[in-house]
Amino acid sequence: MAVKQSYGIKTPMLSTALDTEITLQKNGVGLRPLPIKFVIITVVSGCVCVGAVQSDLVAVGNIVQKFIFVCLWIAMTVLLFMTDKTKRMNLMSIISLISYLTVPSNRKIITRRNVPATPMLDMCNIKGIDDTGTIKFADKHFGYMYRVTGTASVLLFDEDKNNIINAVDNFYRKIDPNVELIFISLKESQKVYNQAAAVKTRYNRLNVSDPDLKDLCNNQLTMLRDVVGSKYQSIHQYMIVKADSLETLTAAKITLQTELDTSGLFIKRCIPLYGDEILDVLSTSYTFNPYNDSIEVLTRNTKKGGDDK
Repeated sequence: MAVKQSYGIKTPMLSTALDTEITLQKNGVGLRPLPIKFVIITVVSGCVCVGAVQSDLVAVGNIVQKFIFVCLWIAMTVLLFMTDKTKRMNLMSIISLISYLTVPSNRKIITRRNVPATPMLDMCNIKGIDDTGTIKFADKHFGYMYRVTGTASVLLFDEDKNNIINAVDNFYRKIDPNVELIFISLKESQKVYNQAAAVKTRYNRLNVSDPDLKDLCNNQLTMLRDVVGSKYQSIHQYMIVKADSLETLTAAKITLQTELDTSGLFIKRCIPLYGDEILDVLSTSYTFNPYNDSIEVLTRNTKKGGDDK
């Protein structure tokens, strides 16, 4: 594949002829490209504004009042029908805002035990997770979740960038079209459970029971729990491989594993997640950032001659 210096977003398949952009410029001077529907709306709005000025309601005002009315009309037209970077008119955002404010179920989901879980199920679309880490979606699809690390970096040479782009292109050509890849980026606390377990294991292997050594281990555990695992956050990325059947999902898993074993350019590191790990990711997505408060420090036995716990 010929590698390009820049890539653009293709026109969505749901676009109509009214979404076609036209350039209103002459000799490079003029407005930026605008969709045809915005031009039509502007013309219609201008005609309605002229009719409103000539109506009895506005015609009785003086020239200053008419000028203010026209300026407000133009401002409202531009504000409501101007498109954003996603080619979506601001009027649609106002409609969504009204729906959000008027319908209580659009603002919050109650998750008490005595309340049906249907609203939460509709939002997360996950029905269950089995022992093998297979996610069962409410739409009868299946999936796996992975913790991934990419290979992209601003420090890459052009040759490395081209190799990565070609590897990604080849991977998407190999994978089944019915397979969906969902990438999730979360800003969460550092995972320090393994480091804390290593500290406790190192202490348990000691042949002596020394209060000073226990205090040293507790200081390390406290630092991991209250500082590293609480105050320092980083971006973690996850990938969900979703398919309409277990056979297609298994084939996608094999394709992904083959890519990791052969090149590793598409994804540098890919760790499968299972029950509690998947729930931890979902908890971070739908609730507050979990805190490593389950890490307990070593306790000191105050009984004389007793061993440390």
